[in-house]
Amino acid sequence: GIYWLIGLKNKGDMSWKRYALSLLLTNLVLTLIGFGVLLVQRWLPLNPNGIDNMEPTLSFNTIISFMTNTNLQHYSGESGLSYFSQMIVIMMMMFTSAATGIVVAIAFIRGLTKKGTGLGNFFTDFVKAHTRLLLPMAIVMTLVLVGSCSRS
Repeated sequence: GIYWLIGLKNKGDMSWKRYALSLLLTNLVLTLIGFGVLLVQRWLPLNPNGIDNMEPTLSFNTIISFMTNTNLQHYSGESGLSYFSQMIVIMMMMFTSAATGIVVAIAFIRGLTKKGTGLGNFFTDFVKAHTRLLLPMAIVMTLVLVGSCSRS
């Protein structure tokens, strides 16, 4: 269902150039969406505290740091970001940057083992990194943490 939703019709192998271009363009689009959300968060939903828009240079620093998985914060999350921005930008970027690293590692290994016949499909790898690895791990860790807190 996810492949249909994102419009993925051809799941065949990609060349390294197409794989790299797909990775870069996907991350660029997600970065631009996140940057835009931070710039206009005042007018978006789930902002009960009326948090103002993020200043452009701070927004750029935030989105780039989360895209590169360095997670540098020069703001207080509770007073600098709305609930919507935290969910749509910060959480999405934390999953996306981790999935990007996993996908690059998988493509690198495929490149070594397949002797240049293809690296797989970036979009299927990207979806699988989210749905088969990161989300299940997040759910399990959430249950473990909730279970350990309820015993205290």
